[in-house]
Amino acid sequence: MRNIFYFCLLAFLSINIATQAQTKARPKVGGPCEGCNLLFSGIPKAMNSIDTSAGWEEKGTSKILIKGIVYQQDGKTPAPNVVVYYYHTDTKGHYTPNASVPKRAERHGYLRGWVKSDQNGQYAIYTIRPASYPGTDFLAHIHVTIKEPKLKEPYYIDEFLFDDDPFMTPERRKGHQNRGGNGILNLVKNGNGLWVAKHDIVLGLNIPNYPK
Repeated sequence: MRNIFYFCLLAFLSINIATQAQTKARPKVGGPCEGCNLLFSGIPKAMNSIDTSAGWEEKGTSKILIKGIVYQQDGKTPAPNVVVYYYHTDTKGHYTPNASVPKRAERHGYLRGWVKSDQNGQYAIYTIRPASYPGTDFLAHIHVTIKEPKLKEPYYIDEFLFDDDPFMTPERRKGHQNRGGNGILNLVKNGNGLWVAKHDIVLGLNIPNYPK
């Protein structure tokens, strides 16, 4: 009886060790992503496909709308219920926190938000145009992180950049990984004076270790 007990215990330990080794060996989808898990910090319980950032009502800002469709890996089939998290600098180029931002997410500033693609894969973000980091020639940008229903962890895609950025050069136009698609936005002013850019996202596109 004792031999059977030890045999079962040894078998259990062997399976457990093998499972842990397999888990450790499994590469992370998207590769290293510093700060991606801050997507969960302050995430609202209910999300829809449209979000308006906290800076929308601020005076003296350039208001922009970024909208598009989230597609599955084939680039054709709309992907519903995908969380798109964004954050960016203010008009002075700072990630300024405020009381609404959880302590651990303060480095992302108060200009942050979430949308969840609707049944047609559509999403829309109303926000203000960010500024470059002060005293630098960094391109102004919006960080974007994706959380798919089928994946345990989020991954980042190409930052949203601006085609008319004064610091945009031919070299910088080419130097992108096109994760989820090329992130360079072409803003066009509509009849209401709002700058609008259409940007579709393709899940898994150029994302390392993305499941087949």
